[in-house]
Amino acid sequence: AELEDEIRAGRCYLGSDSSGCVLRVVHVVTLRLLRSDGLICAKVGSWSGEQSEIKLAKAKLPGTKTHAGEMPRQALSRLIKKDLEALGPIVEGRPEVEIEQAPSESYGVTTKYVRTIFTAHAASET
Repeated sequence: AELEDEIRAGRCYLGSDSSGCVLRVVHVVTLRLLRSDGLICAKVGSWSGEQSEIKLAKAKLPGTKTHAGEMPRQALSRLIKKDLEALGPIVEGRPEVEIEQAPSESYGVTTKYVRTIFTAHAASET
């Protein structure tokens, strides 16, 4: 049911690989956010208000899945506004694109991740 909801919401779509096997395709935008001292911002967990605790996760760049019809820069703006606005990220240069194919941790189906990685420097480090 979760996969179906994700497809209906336009956060992924299903196709097939060259051998005809089902392939989930997800477009993700991430931000490599650097401080002036070279440290990088990474997401290491999320707050669970219901349980009043932090749920630890594997360290990764802050990111979001693109929505149906949304361009990568639009998804980046949404990510910054929602989670990173206080740091005042200044996006620089052109984004990199990485493509990785791996089993989905959530759904167990082979997934092709198309990652657009933007780089920015934090304007505010408070």
